[in-house]
Amino acid sequence: MDTKKFYINIIESFQKVITSLVCIKAKSSDNNITKKTEEFLNDLIFQYENYQQTRNSNTIFFKYSEKEIVDFCNECYEKSEILIFAEDLEFGFEKLIKLILESREQ
Repeated sequence: MDTKKFYINIIESFQKVITSLVCIKAKSSDNNITKKTEEFLNDLIFQYENYQQTRNSNTIFFKYSEKEIVDFCNECYEKSEILIFAEDLEFGFEKLIKLILESREQ
Protein backbone atom coordinates (compact mmCIF):
# COMPACT_ATOMS: atom_id res chain seq x y z
CA MET A 1 0.00 0.00 0.00
CA ASP A 2 1.36 3.42 -0.86
CA THR A 3 1.85 6.23 1.65
CA LYS A 4 -1.25 8.16 0.57
CA LYS A 5 -3.52 5.12 0.98
CA PHE A 6 -2.05 4.42 4.41
CA TYR A 7 -2.69 8.04 5.38
CA ILE A 8 -6.32 7.92 4.22
CA ASN A 9 -6.98 4.53 5.86
CA ILE A 10 -5.43 5.60 9.15
CA ILE A 11 -7.43 8.85 9.16
CA GLU A 12 -10.66 6.96 8.43
CA SER A 13 -9.89 4.44 11.20
CA PHE A 14 -9.21 7.26 13.66
CA GLN A 15 -12.54 8.82 12.69
CA LYS A 16 -14.43 5.55 13.20
CA VAL A 17 -12.87 4.98 16.63
CA ILE A 18 -13.49 8.58 17.75
CA THR A 19 -17.08 8.44 16.50
CA SER A 20 -17.67 5.19 18.38
CA LEU A 21 -16.41 6.78 21.59
CA VAL A 22 -18.59 9.86 21.09
CA CYS A 23 -21.63 7.60 20.64
CA ILE A 24 -20.76 5.61 23.77
CA LYS A 25 -20.44 8.83 25.73
CA ALA A 26 -23.75 10.18 24.39
CA LYS A 27 -25.73 6.98 25.01
CA SER A 28 -24.29 5.72 28.30
CA SER A 29 -25.84 6.61 31.62
CA ASP A 30 -22.96 4.98 33.53
CA ASN A 31 -20.68 7.68 34.98
CA ASN A 32 -17.68 5.34 35.09
CA ILE A 33 -18.01 4.53 31.39
CA THR A 34 -18.53 8.21 30.53
CA LYS A 35 -15.37 9.17 32.45
CA LYS A 36 -13.26 6.50 30.75
CA THR A 37 -14.70 7.49 27.37
CA GLU A 38 -13.57 11.08 27.90
CA GLU A 39 -10.06 9.93 28.80
CA PHE A 40 -9.81 7.76 25.68
CA LEU A 41 -11.28 10.54 23.53
CA ASN A 42 -8.77 13.11 24.74
CA ASP A 43 -5.85 10.85 23.84
CA LEU A 44 -7.27 9.70 20.50
CA ILE A 45 -8.15 13.22 19.38
CA PHE A 46 -4.67 14.42 20.31
CA GLN A 47 -3.06 11.56 18.34
CA TYR A 48 -5.46 12.12 15.42
CA GLU A 49 -4.59 15.82 15.17
CA ASN A 50 -0.90 15.02 15.53
CA TYR A 51 -1.08 12.48 12.72
CA GLN A 52 -3.00 14.88 10.48
CA GLN A 53 -0.26 17.46 10.92
CA THR A 54 2.77 15.19 10.61
CA ARG A 55 1.43 12.42 8.33
CA ASN A 56 3.95 10.24 10.12
CA SER A 57 2.72 7.11 11.93
CA ASN A 58 5.95 7.03 13.94
CA THR A 59 4.64 10.02 15.89
CA ILE A 60 1.58 8.11 17.15
CA PHE A 61 1.95 6.94 20.74
CA PHE A 62 -1.28 6.06 22.48
CA LYS A 63 -1.57 6.59 26.20
CA TYR A 64 -3.74 3.46 26.45
CA SER A 65 -2.96 -0.05 25.27
CA GLU A 66 -5.07 -2.18 22.99
CA LYS A 67 -5.79 -4.41 26.01
CA GLU A 68 -7.17 -1.44 27.96
CA ILE A 69 -9.47 -0.57 25.05
CA VAL A 70 -10.66 -4.20 24.77
CA ASP A 71 -11.27 -4.37 28.53
CA PHE A 72 -13.29 -1.16 28.29
CA CYS A 73 -15.29 -2.60 25.38
CA ASN A 74 -15.99 -5.74 27.41
CA GLU A 75 -17.35 -3.52 30.16
CA CYS A 76 -19.54 -1.75 27.60
CA TYR A 77 -20.87 -5.05 26.21
CA GLU A 78 -22.85 -5.42 29.43
CA LYS A 79 -24.87 -2.31 28.51
CA SER A 80 -27.33 -2.95 25.69
CA GLU A 81 -27.61 0.75 24.74
CA ILE A 82 -23.90 0.97 23.83
CA LEU A 83 -23.08 -2.59 22.79
CA ILE A 84 -22.98 -1.87 19.04
CA PHE A 85 -20.73 1.16 19.54
CA ALA A 86 -18.38 -0.89 21.74
CA GLU A 87 -18.07 -3.45 18.94
CA ASP A 88 -17.23 -0.70 16.46
CA LEU A 89 -14.68 0.70 18.90
CA GLU A 90 -12.98 -2.63 19.55
CA PHE A 91 -12.67 -3.69 15.92
CA GLY A 92 -11.95 -0.16 14.72
CA PHE A 93 -9.11 0.26 17.21
CA GLU A 94 -7.70 -3.14 16.26
CA LYS A 95 -7.71 -2.09 12.59
CA LEU A 96 -6.16 1.28 13.44
CA ILE A 97 -3.27 -0.38 15.31
CA LYS A 98 -2.73 -2.82 12.45
CA LEU A 99 -2.61 -0.01 9.89
CA ILE A 100 -0.20 2.02 12.00
CA LEU A 101 2.15 -0.93 12.40
CA GLU A 102 1.98 -1.77 8.68
CA SER A 103 2.72 1.83 7.71
CA ARG A 104 5.75 1.87 10.00
CA GLU A 105 7.18 -1.12 8.12
CA GLN A 106 7.11 0.81 4.83
